[in-house]
Amino acid sequence: MKKYKEFRMIIILAILELIIVGLLIASFVHFSKLRILLCFCLLIWVSLMMLLRFNIIIDEDYMVNYKWRIFAMLPEMIDYNTILSVTLLNKHVVQVKHTHTSNVYVLHAEDLYYELNHRLEKVNSR
Repeated sequence: MKKYKEFRMIIILAILELIIVGLLIASFVHFSKLRILLCFCLLIWVSLMMLLRFNIIIDEDYMVNYKWRIFAMLPEMIDYNTILSVTLLNKHVVQVKHTHTSNVYVLHAEDLYYELNHRLEKVNSR
């Protein structure tokens, strides 16, 4: 099983961390202990989300991708049997065509592209 980080959420959470650090500095200036504690807890929470959540998982029989649904980023499980094609669009985007078309945003799209092609060859050879 391999894991790749979802690129869009890394950017969003990094911007959120910068905003929280700004609020933390403002709380230090005003010396508000409750705000300092709250900002520090939010900073730890966002950092843990960036490190532990939103992984694109490639397993033997399926992959897990994240897709925007109305207002949330929800996981989507894609079985290799339903994948029609995989194309590398640029250095951060891989397009996977299955029952519909999904764009997978990762930091190292070439690695993901080669890994998906390798897994698809294994599935097709069975």
